[in-house]
Amino acid sequence: MRPFTRQYLDTLVEKADKLRSFGFEDHVKKVGLGWRTYSGEQGGHVIEFDLPDEKERDAFLLTFRLFIQQNEPISFHKFDIIASDSGMPRKLGDKLRKSRKEFFHYLNGYPSYISDLFGPRPTRKEILDVVMYGEVAHTRDKKRRQLYKEWARDDIRESVLLQTFTMIVVVILFMIYSVVDAIREELGD
Repeated sequence: MRPFTRQYLDTLVEKADKLRSFGFEDHVKKVGLGWRTYSGEQGGHVIEFDLPDEKERDAFLLTFRLFIQQNEPISFHKFDIIASDSGMPRKLGDKLRKSRKEFFHYLNGYPSYISDLFGPRPTRKEILDVVMYGEVAHTRDKKRRQLYKEWARDDIRESVLLQTFTMIVVVILFMIYSVVDAIREELGD
C-alpha cells in the first residue's frame, strides 16, 4: 500500500473517531425526532418538535462535512480512487467501493415521509445540500439559501426539514462508522 493511501486511511479513521467523540447519534436518540401537540394558554394548538441542540449539531457538522463534500480528500467521492491502490487489501477496497455506491444511492432517494411539503419532492441529497450549504455551514450560495428560506418558511416546515436532515446525517454517520470498522478489521488498527 502506498504511504499516501495509508495516510488517507489513518486520517479517515481519525476524523471518524472525532465524530464518535461527539456522540451525536446518542444525542439524537436522547432528544428524539418526534413531535407533540397540546393546547396553548391562549387557546388553539401548539406543536412542538424534538430536534438536536443547534450548538451540538453545528460543532459535529464541521467534521462531518469532510465525508460528504466532493472537494474533501476523505469524502465518499474519493473512495474509488483510494480503493484502486494496488496494495489495498481486496476486501477493504471492495468495502470502500460498495460504501461509495450505497452513499450515492441513498442520497439519490427520497425521504418516505415528505411529499409535497416543500414543493416538488426533494431527494435526500437536495435536503442535505440545502440545509448544509444554505443555512448551517455556508450562506453564500444564493440559490440554496433562498431554497432553505422557502422550505423553512414556517415553524412546522422548518422543523420537519431539520428532522429529515438529521435523519439523513445519522444514516450517513453509520455508513462512515461501517467503513472505519472495516479499515480497523483489515489493517489491525
